[in-house]
Amino acid sequence: MKWSYEERKKKLKEICDISGREFESGMLVFNAEFVEYTEDNVFVVKYEILPWHRNPMGYVQGGIICTMIDNTAGAVAWVSLGCEAIGTIDLHTNFLRGTHENENHIITKAKVVSIGRRVVNVHCDVYNEDGLVVATANTNIIRLLSPDDTPIIV
Repeated sequence: MKWSYEERKKKLKEICDISGREFESGMLVFNAEFVEYTEDNVFVVKYEILPWHRNPMGYVQGGIICTMIDNTAGAVAWVSLGCEAIGTIDLHTNFLRGTHENENHIITKAKVVSIGRRVVNVHCDVYNEDGLVVATANTNIIRLLSPDDTPIIV
């Protein structure tokens, strides 16, 4: 990790701060609120559940939950690499329970599991207001390299 804990925490707070910003990131679209960034590098975000997040049965739609996971996991991977360019390779999500119509927010907790030369693996858990696990996910995120003017073709 290139940055200190305090530098990573400050950057994560900045990207969750939506005041005065237009649609620059998924964090704004989903009304993300920084909760904490722990000493053991767990990034916790609270997402407001908006009416358009719900499916016809009243539950938060799975794709919305995956986007919240991707936003949280991507952010913690990004700061762990010192804000290098990254992209999601894959996202494996297990849905364990639905959200209730009366719930107003979801909590995501993401932690970098490993940082390789090219790939960062992140685990993320999603909780409802009662603290019950709604979903778990693992994602692999690639470090994007700058274009090479002289690529080697193998």
